[in-house]
Amino acid sequence: MRVLLILFMVVAIVGCATRRDYTAGESAVCEVHHRTMEMAVVPIYYGLMPFPPRSQALYAASTNAFPHARDFINPSCVVAREREALIYTCPQCVAARRQWETNFDLQHGVTVNRSKVK
Repeated sequence: MRVLLILFMVVAIVGCATRRDYTAGESAVCEVHHRTMEMAVVPIYYGLMPFPPRSQALYAASTNAFPHARDFINPSCVVAREREALIYTCPQCVAARRQWETNFDLQHGVTVNRSKVK
C-alpha cells in the first residue's frame, strides 16, 4: 500500500511538471542580431497579467529591439498542464533588455534592487 502511495505521488509530481516546446518550427537565429540563439526553460504564467505603464513600454520596445529576451511565457488565460516552456533566447536581446530597463528606471525615478534581478 505504501509503495502504491509513493508511486502515485511520483506520477502526480512528474505529470504536473510538464514542459511545452515553443522552439518547434521556429528559427534558431535572432532576426534582430542575426546570431544563433540559446534554448532556455522559463516559467509559464497563466491568466490575465497586470499591464502597468512600464510593462507597456517594455512590450513596445521588445517587439523591435529585443524580441528574444523573455523570462516567462503568458500564453493565455486558460490554464493548461504545462508549467514550463522551452524557448529561444538571444544573449544580445537579453543584454539590450537589461539596458532598456536600466535606462527606463533611471528616466522615471524607479529604484530597483539589481542584485535580485536576473
